[in-house]
Amino acid sequence: MIAGAGLESDSLAAAHRIASATGAKLLAPSFNRLIQRGRGRHPIALLPYPVDNAVAALAGVRHLILVGSQEPTAFFAYPDKPSLVRPNGSIVHILARPEEDVAGALAALAAELAAPPVPLPPTKHPEPAHGPVTSAAVAQTIAALIPEDAVIVDESISFGFAFYPGTRDAAPHD
Repeated sequence: MIAGAGLESDSLAAAHRIASATGAKLLAPSFNRLIQRGRGRHPIALLPYPVDNAVAALAGVRHLILVGSQEPTAFFAYPDKPSLVRPNGSIVHILARPEEDVAGALAALAAELAAPPVPLPPTKHPEPAHGPVTSAAVAQTIAALIPEDAVIVDESISFGFAFYPGTRDAAPHD
């Protein structure tokens, strides 16, 4: 299931309920307008940006359910690389389009499945990194210093890939 659009904490909780009840794999598009993250919120993995990694992440998927997301595509027309990163023969289902009530659709499906709440994974309070300056160390330090309810705008290209996983346990932020 690819969940996109605004990924507020209630929508993420419902998506996790659905995934737990059905065995679905839950991913978000590489780029979203909003993902509420941090301690006390359900995490969501991003579909990898590099074409080969995205294809590998979706390998074996027979049914791709889109929730507030467009069908995932490759970012460039590379020779010998697919434009669509889903497996050939997979079927695309749309639970809700980006302009529709994504939160309502997820809540309704979770209720229809009688999917119980999913406990939050354990988290830790990150500490600032020490040692060499690497993208992972910078992400760890930012995670330690993000104030609660901060709004983070990720405009990076090369560094951003360490930022997202590195700030999972930060204070709650958008």
